[in-house]
Amino acid sequence: PVMGNFGGMDPVIAPADVMKLQQVLQTAGKMNDFKVFDGAGHAFNNDTRPPMGAIGYNPAVSIEAWGRTLGWFKKYLGS
Repeated sequence: PVMGNFGGMDPVIAPADVMKLQQVLQTAGKMNDFKVFDGAGHAFNNDTRPPMGAIGYNPAVSIEAWGRTLGWFKKYLGS
């Protein structure tokens, strides 16, 4: 299983590229769950970087993305 959290304003990993990867995984029959967060940029979970629009920390998105990640780990890796 593959899970990913991406920023909709990320200048490095474009949302269109995320969708292409998701399509490839689905075609291959691989479990996946990708989410693109509108208003978040690259490194949105890196709290050592100041918020800078398309790059940097986004506290609200980070909380949601971290919750998704922990839920995914629990589901696929156990408690």
